[in-house]
Amino acid sequence: MSYQSKLEAAHQELKEKGVWKFTYDPPILRICRGLGIKVIPFHYQGFVKNAIIYFFIMLVIATCFGIAAGLHVSWGASFFTRMMLVEGAVGGILSASFYYIRKKQLSLTDWDDLP
Repeated sequence: MSYQSKLEAAHQELKEKGVWKFTYDPPILRICRGLGIKVIPFHYQGFVKNAIIYFFIMLVIATCFGIAAGLHVSWGASFFTRMMLVEGAVGGILSASFYYIRKKQLSLTDWDDLP
């Protein structure tokens, strides 16, 4: 099946299960699709893929806030780098865990099995 039909079926299934639109179709995914990147909703991606994606998202956010707060100067560059990596890893694992658990709770269809 085509990507668009699977995406519409996934959104319909998530909507029927009571998932908020902002959760199953966040702005970052809409931006990616607007740029022509075919990304599937986080609920249908695997744990490792979600962990990697959210690791980089959390890493960028933590680094931006840390630099804006001047923590890279007061903590030292080495400690600051380690802390940003730890924050990215913890944030990535927690976010991936959330989507993995929600997929099991909602008994969602696998992406490959969608019509």
